[in-house]
Amino acid sequence: MTVTYGKVGTALNSPTVIHSTGSELSWKAYSNTTGDRDLNIAEYHLHRCTQQAFTPSAATLVAPVGKSATAYTDTTATPTPDSSSVEIGRSHYYQIAVKTVDGQLLGSPTRIVGVPKAGRTMKLIQGTAAGGTDSRLSSMQPTTNQDSIQSAGAGQRWLTLGNNSPTYGKTRTVMKFPTSDLPTTATVLESRLFMYGAEITTDTNGAIYELHGLNRDFDETTTTWNNVNATTPWTAAGGDFSATVSDTVASVSEVGRHWWDATSLTQATGCGIGDK
Repeated sequence: MTVTYGKVGTALNSPTVIHSTGSELSWKAYSNTTGDRDLNIAEYHLHRCTQQAFTPSAATLVAPVGKSATAYTDTTATPTPDSSSVEIGRSHYYQIAVKTVDGQLLGSPTRIVGVPKAGRTMKLIQGTAAGGTDSRLSSMQPTTNQDSIQSAGAGQRWLTLGNNSPTYGKTRTVMKFPTSDLPTTATVLESRLFMYGAEITTDTNGAIYELHGLNRDFDETTTTWNNVNATTPWTAAGGDFSATVSDTVASVSEVGRHWWDATSLTQATGCGIGDK
């Protein structure tokens, strides 16, 4: 067992908008709960470094930030070079430090950020936390909404894909992500859908998972294999989706993170469906 203790500052939230010159950062407001007035906040200091383990100093200072603020956009980072063969070819680490009235700097855990090429912005839409919605469709339970899957007597928000479940039969996952806050003049250059495989139940390896675009919207808590929502059927049971395969992930035989190219779907502002 290890025990770590000491003075506590605050921590950065995971950035969701990253420009080529830096990230849009936010954090929880610092609260001094010690009763020691010397540990009241004077201001925040935002720091950036190419090394994960670093001590905030004048050399890493991006900017001082007023003590009432809980957000700041960095505009001083160096973009990934245009000559790079990858979109994210440069990364760095942020800390938000609390400067106390007695002059101490209370650091924070670091946040790693990959920086895109000049003039580009990357937005992370992280499932339900950012307004994304998803549900599951089951051919053997065609009138039952599968927004949560029962396991060990509890509903689990797991996504399921397959064609051989003795309980659910063929299963598909339908997903949608909000893109209305992207600038209307923006050109979508790349979009990737990342998913983490936590469990694989199959007698043989080699499952192939396809990403398709949905042709119509759905209601997360009422959609089923048969219906878009509580009253409206899909045109074809199992979901109305394009026959065009946007991307595939083949031979998934182990747990881990996988991704699909969703560029064409995002450019068309369509919904996505995973199918096996």
